[in-house]
Amino acid sequence: MRGLPVIVGSPCLDGTTLNHLPLLRYDYGLTTLCAGNSLLADISSAGDMECLAMRVRKIPALVLAAAMLCLSADSAEAAPLPRQISWEDLAPASNEPIEDPLEHMDPYITADLYGIYSAIRQKETGFLSAVSPEYEDAMEAKYRLQKRGVEVEKLMQQLETVEAEARRLEEQMVHSLDGQFVKIPGY
Repeated sequence: MRGLPVIVGSPCLDGTTLNHLPLLRYDYGLTTLCAGNSLLADISSAGDMECLAMRVRKIPALVLAAAMLCLSADSAEAAPLPRQISWEDLAPASNEPIEDPLEHMDPYITADLYGIYSAIRQKETGFLSAVSPEYEDAMEAKYRLQKRGVEVEKLMQQLETVEAEARRLEEQMVHSLDGQFVKIPGY
């Protein structure tokens, strides 16, 4: 494939343009090759010489890049295809599911308990202060539930156990996929 020859001025490292130097430029879209027979005769400054040196250094890199493109086109046909996997394949197999301690409770009570648990964890990690409105609302909900006979402290401990188990499972990996050539759908 041959680009269109164009006569252009050539930009140099110092920001100037050598409009007085005619260069034949073949533009291929991705790479640019330059040629000119009277280029050396027209060089008049050190900046022009620097520009010429920069252009000459680029030629071997362009030839190497073109050779790599040709070789990669041939080897792409022989490359193995990746095995299609799903997102579920990335999760390790769990022997038994994690039981939700709040699954049997009223949904409104469950929402309050999750809110209380979240506020307590956020206070422990420094995201909430003890005087923030969110934390105070959670503590009021805790008091209301305790007054209704809900064992809030026991349920908070169970939620902590469930969260620790979930964290442990999240850290596990499927080592059978190590070194495998796979692809997974993206969304």
